[in-house]
Amino acid sequence: MQVHVANTPEAVATARQAIADAVEAWGIGGPHDGAIVDDLLLVTTELLSNAVKFSSGVVTMLLTWRSGVLRVTVSDNAPSPATLRSPGPHASGGRGLAIVAALSSRWGQTPYVDGCKEVWAEVLVASRSGAGASGGAAATLILEG
Repeated sequence: MQVHVANTPEAVATARQAIADAVEAWGIGGPHDGAIVDDLLLVTTELLSNAVKFSSGVVTMLLTWRSGVLRVTVSDNAPSPATLRSPGPHASGGRGLAIVAALSSRWGQTPYVDGCKEVWAEVLVASRSGAGASGGAAATLILEG
């Protein structure tokens, strides 16, 4: 599945819906996985919001499911690395990657050769028998600037 939308803050809602549709199609969700899907949606919101805020071009989101791991990868053209911050209690922002770190099993970033980067996070899913349990599945969302 590939979805093209404008690189705007409103596109984050479109991304959340695309992820919800993908994980439902893969058989993830329901009473056993509901909190996992909620965590994944919040992680995706934070990663995409940062990319939309700090980049000026195309933002790509890739969601994969392999071996019980949902991985969301967001790539953008912002040259600065994603930075985990410790904002004070009165700060109005700066908590996004702390939320990602708290809700994901692991996260990180990979710089591109041309100065762009990918920021990714993984959320573990209970052992399943669906497409991603062994072979894998993927969905892509492209935000065009």
